[in-house]
Amino acid sequence: MRHVHLTDGTDSAKDEHLVPGRGTTGAADFLQHLARTGFAGEVVLEINTRRCTTREEREADLRESLEFAIEHLTAGAADTGEQVARPAHGA
Repeated sequence: MRHVHLTDGTDSAKDEHLVPGRGTTGAADFLQHLARTGFAGEVVLEINTRRCTTREEREADLRESLEFAIEHLTAGAADTGEQVARPAHGA
């Protein structure tokens, strides 16, 4: 596996693409599992920002998503003593 698409959702039949942490799919546990098991691929954020009414809201959702990913990958990596690579493109 080279990369995963990180998103969140609920029990809805819709493909919600929520900001990670806003749904019920266990995104935090999943990221920590990736880090603990040595996943060396890329984590790609895949969220829906259509409901944002301003650029600032959209940027806030993207920033929250990125911070969530870094926080939980770092937490999982800490269990193994590994370090998490930072995003290739600045946030």
